[in-house]
Amino acid sequence: ASRGDGIDFGNITESVGFMGGASSSTRGLRMGGTTPSKVNTIDYVEIATLGDALDFGDLTEAPSACGGLSSPTRGFRIGGSTPTFTSTIDVVTIASKGNAVKFGDMSTKRDNARGNVQSQTRGIIASGRPSPGSGFSLVEFITMASEGNSTVFGDLTRAHSSAAGASNQVRGIFYGGGNSTPYENVIDFITIATTGNAQDFGDATQTTNNAAGVSDSHGGLGGF
Repeated sequence: ASRGDGIDFGNITESVGFMGGASSSTRGLRMGGTTPSKVNTIDYVEIATLGDALDFGDLTEAPSACGGLSSPTRGFRIGGSTPTFTSTIDVVTIASKGNAVKFGDMSTKRDNARGNVQSQTRGIIASGRPSPGSGFSLVEFITMASEGNSTVFGDLTRAHSSAAGASNQVRGIFYGGGNSTPYENVIDFITIATTGNAQDFGDATQTTNNAAGVSDSHGGLGGF
């Protein structure tokens, strides 16, 4: 709501890169990653306070470059490399602590599925790599209150790896990414409650890869 520089919040429980994330209105989760070995750990912070992360539990696999999704109550780990590419979707209840359980599978194995968006009920999985050096246009969705495999939603306008995603309760947008340089500046959008192919939204001010997207409407208790 204001402007200003970031300040130090604290540290996660281990030095790690290529992790996934999820959150409710009160808690943020870090899931998996590379240390440089691949890890299955989950840790959490209380967003309203400052301080170091604490151990939450473990994923069902040890993935690097996994994606993340959130409902108001649940956090999801999406795919990754274990080291082979995986289709697994894990789920945890964010308000509690404990190990993840398997939610289901995507229709395809992928890592770098970072361009994910959600409403309060539906999670959308987009972008990623089905194999090293390639990109994905396939978009899938899950109903987050249930368990089960993902369902095909449609396609992005281009095949992307490591795109960024952001959403409100109605629309999701996907920005940037690429398979190799030069990277993309394309922004796509979808209507989350329907299915169908993404449409062109516009262009970003610069090309980028491995970006991150945020919004204040992520599906938590204060989301719109």
